[in-house]
Amino acid sequence: MRRNVLFNTAGSLLFYICQAAITLLVTALAGAEANGLLATGMTIANVCLSAASYGMRTFQVSDLSGKYTDRSYLFSRYITLTAAGLGCLVFSFVNSYSAEQRWVIFLYTGYRLIESWSDVWHGYLQKAERIDIVGISFGVRGIVTALSVTLGLLLTKDLVLTLAVLFALNAAYVLVVDIPLARRRADFKRTGGAGVKTLLVECLPLAVYAFLNTTIASVPRYYCERILGSVKLGYFNNVFLPVMILQVAVIYLFVPFITTFARLWTDRNGKGFYKGLRLLGAALVALWIVGTIGVALLARLVGQAAAIFGGCDVEIVEAHHNRKADAPSGTALLLADAVKARRPDAAYVFGRAGHHPRQPNEIGIHSLRMGNVVGEHEVIFATDNQTITLKHQAHDRALFAEGALAAADFLQGQPAGLYHMEDLLGP
Repeated sequence: MRRNVLFNTAGSLLFYICQAAITLLVTALAGAEANGLLATGMTIANVCLSAASYGMRTFQVSDLSGKYTDRSYLFSRYITLTAAGLGCLVFSFVNSYSAEQRWVIFLYTGYRLIESWSDVWHGYLQKAERIDIVGISFGVRGIVTALSVTLGLLLTKDLVLTLAVLFALNAAYVLVVDIPLARRRADFKRTGGAGVKTLLVECLPLAVYAFLNTTIASVPRYYCERILGSVKLGYFNNVFLPVMILQVAVIYLFVPFITTFARLWTDRNGKGFYKGLRLLGAALVALWIVGTIGVALLARLVGQAAAIFGGCDVEIVEAHHNRKADAPSGTALLLADAVKARRPDAAYVFGRAGHHPRQPNEIGIHSLRMGNVVGEHEVIFATDNQTITLKHQAHDRALFAEGALAAADFLQGQPAGLYHMEDLLGP
């Protein structure tokens, strides 16, 4: 189980980090306008992927009694893939997209639908409890994705051509590697069982749930593009990248447990079932902890200083490496919120330009991007007669692991409840 969890989680996370990094790569190598075209394609592709996958993977890998044959699962997937592809085609022509935008939508959606195509084959591997192979597949395809986008844009400067290469390489990997490995573990000779139509009807509630869950997040993006334009949508997508990566990590952390839980439940192995639950819970806690003790302490000190020096000017300066796309950082906003909690009328000012005097209630927030800076946050409290500076500087990314270990140690012996990094600091 641990091998499956390790390889699947690491590979899946690498794949989706590389996939998420596409927006950053396109912004850096092709510009904000190209990233806007891609963001629109992503919005549509996410919904199509949900429709094509039909929420069936969970059902497939937990069908230990063999109610449906492996052939039925495969045929049903080809039906949903075809429906999703046609839906993408119709939607792109119903809306007034440019020819370039339509090509971006078609190619990126095709690239995402490869996930749904491989998903049913990965289901056969998972039922054979070889989801470590699935994790390796995701990891390799993630690296292929990042390299093909980078090299494609550097060599051609053409987003459409780059996406075409991306689609072709991922399809080739699934065809040459994933399918042969999965075919050895699938049983296509077995006949009988319920038919494809019955399978689609039984999984319909799962499909509706998955479709609506994805659509809820996609509708605001669609209207953002329709009202504000694709460039603004590109900015929107970049801001939410960290949240998306964490969300995907949590989802794919659970996937390897599905078949194991189903088997343990069927065998009435309560001891093994609850052991798996504990392992899964520990992994989720580790992912949940994304802050550090140092930042939590800084936020508390900032709030206390804002209360003591009520009338002073407050300025926040944060610095990160030159590859960080979003600004200001989430930590800078956390610190600003700590001040605002003591000064409800405070107004955030991001950078300064032009000619106007500083207002008493302003909180200035400034971002620096340079070199390989891990992370620096400085909060300055200034009056006419003195200046007080609170600063946190990260020297190594290992501090995130240190914070996670400290939090795990703190949780031992604590009663059930919701805790925050600030709780580690005491009252």
